Amino acid sequence: MHLEGVWTLPDSGVLRWLVAGEPLIERAERPTCHRKSWPAFTDARFRPKAAPAVGAPRFSRLGCTSTCWATQPTIRSNCTKGQPVIRRAVNKSHIRVRGPGSKIVRDDMTLVIAGMKDNETAFFCADSTISSNGRTLLGGFRKIYSIPVIAWQPYFIGETFKDYLQEHTSTQCVITFSGNTLTAQHLLNSITSHLSKLRLSWCSTKASYVILRHCDARNELFKDGHLWDESMFLESDFQGLLTCDLIFDIILYSVNEAISSARKYKLDQDGYNSLTTAFIAAAYDPARRQAKLARFDMKSEISEDGYLNPVFELTHLSNQDVSQIGDSHLIGEQDEIRRISERDGVSIDHASFKHLLEKIDSSLDEGRRSVDYPAVMKHFKSGELSVVRHVKSR
Repeated sequence: MHLEGVWTLPDSGVLRWLVAGEPLIERAERPTCHRKSWPAFTDARFRPKAAPAVGAPRFSRLGCTSTCWATQPTIRSNCTKGQPVIRRAVNKSHIRVRGPGSKIVRDDMTLVIAGMKDNETAFFCADSTISSNGRTLLGGFRKIYSIPVIAWQPYFIGETFKDYLQEHTSTQCVITFSGNTLTAQHLLNSITSHLSKLRLSWCSTKASYVILRHCDARNELFKDGHLWDESMFLESDFQGLLTCDLIFDIILYSVNEAISSARKYKLDQDGYNSLTTAFIAAAYDPARRQAKLARFDMKSEISEDGYLNPVFELTHLSNQDVSQIGDSHLIGEQDEIRRISERDGVSIDHASFKHLLEKIDSSLDEGRRSVDYPAVMKHFKSGELSVVRHVKSR
């Protein structure tokens, strides 16, 4: 049986991620008898550093999901309901920790693959399920989103700035995610809000035209008493300002602003794990007719009082990168996808999609449901997102 790398303290029920080889504690659901072959565990609150090393003898399970503490190796001992249960984490796979105080640590992940087919075309491959604890809960869930990017131009009456009333430049970007669905939706809402309200302005310190967020207090156009010459803010002044790098910076600000509210709730490791989400984004520069990719990974910073503060980090991807986010068991090497491309004589996007289908099939064959059909491949070209392939089932 494949067990998730999590554990719970017998009394508190607090959970934490484990790596392969570390013990998993559960509670006995009913009385039974088991043979123990591990060394003695006399402290119910032991830490993983006190656990046997990988490869140490395991206990022999006698046919049901409970056991109890053994004071000596290989002795039998009867369990009563509520006593701790020890298992060893074989690999990372999601299970529910049962018994008093048990809870689910996080949703199962997905598998998303993204890369550049050429300088103008990005591709995305993803499954479309929501799963938890190895069970598929929902199918047909969209994980690749097209989000509008709109820069608004200033409106003047004579030399006096009034407001932003008219769109100047608009395009699209694409966001795909893995991890906690509720967290991802909250972050997507923040991204959409910020990218749809960009404002063209002037920065006197740089003596240049800029694009700012709607919430940026540095926008000089809103300062009282300023008059602006009618020769300023011409159409040509704003050409080339809406770059891919600017869009990525706005996305980074948006997700960090949205996740910052978690700081006041003083997250421990379990709370942080339950929020974990990753993104891959594609942006399009309409002036240069160029698309770029970037990924956003959640990291943790330790506060002064010892709690974890989630923060996203931005990584720019090259045109040669094939990036993957989701279930670590399903993520393969970039070379693996490139070998499929060379072996089958297909482009890198179709090789990535074939790799996704193979991972879904192997996962289903193993009885794991963190990914499932339908699966989809989409292209993002010239600011437009389109479906290239859609596979409903095997």
